[in-house]
Amino acid sequence: MDRKIASGLDECLDSRQQITAFDLRSGGRVITTDNQSGRTIHASDFFLLFDEGQRPSLRELQDAVDRIERLVVSHVGESNASEGGSQFLELLRDGLTYDVHGLAPGPAVATPAFRHRFGIDEGVIWPKAGAITVSPGPHLAAGARSMPVIRTLASIVVSLSREFEGLLAVGWKPAMSLIGIEFFRSTVSAWLDGGAFPALGLTALLQAPDGGMHSEGLAFFTGQELRLEPELADDRTQASQLAIRLINQLVLHGRVDREQRLTGPDGHPLVLTPSANRRFVRVRRG
Repeated sequence: MDRKIASGLDECLDSRQQITAFDLRSGGRVITTDNQSGRTIHASDFFLLFDEGQRPSLRELQDAVDRIERLVVSHVGESNASEGGSQFLELLRDGLTYDVHGLAPGPAVATPAFRHRFGIDEGVIWPKAGAITVSPGPHLAAGARSMPVIRTLASIVVSLSREFEGLLAVGWKPAMSLIGIEFFRSTVSAWLDGGAFPALGLTALLQAPDGGMHSEGLAFFTGQELRLEPELADDRTQASQLAIRLINQLVLHGRVDREQRLTGPDGHPLVLTPSANRRFVRVRRG
């Protein structure tokens, strides 16, 4: 692995996680091993962070699932059996299966060093919080980034978020984002009901050193990140609004492989072009 890539990834991951693969062909899909539980963590995991002592047990999760429409427990399994094992649940919704790991009294799942917060004050910390993960089952691995799989996964997390009072936040690894429960429910539920993609949460926005703005996490869905050139990013609020609209469009229509022209919210023409390495969609004035 290139040293620059490895260095950047090291800054993104908790010290309890070990990088086992970096897939350059899928928009930078990171596969890690959680050294605490021994299970593989994929980019498509949702992390549910619970207050100390509030992480649900297998029985508590089963009881919660029984109260949720269109969701059933399809299998109870055991992972990391060589070290005493911890139980996990396989959930079934709309013909697709998803695994839940990190249940009490087994070890919690180690969380990444989330960099972005939405609906959570910057000063809030939970040093003793414990996490479980909900992720596509092994047979969905090849399509883990497909929209039907992700939408169903998100709908399961929304459903579970209504069942546990001790749930503090939801983490989404592709954007390295930590999302407040109310913010997550409202934005994701609106998306699932036909509204705009929840760009603030399932992606994040950063300022580039040259004054531009770029996304983090969009590549999980489209294989490309969005970059606004500095001329479009002078006003951070307007740039963020433009980026959110473009992210929604790109999630709907997919990657950009050739120049496209469109009219921005302010009526001015915009030009979208793929970068030389095809990893970014660069946006400038037309």
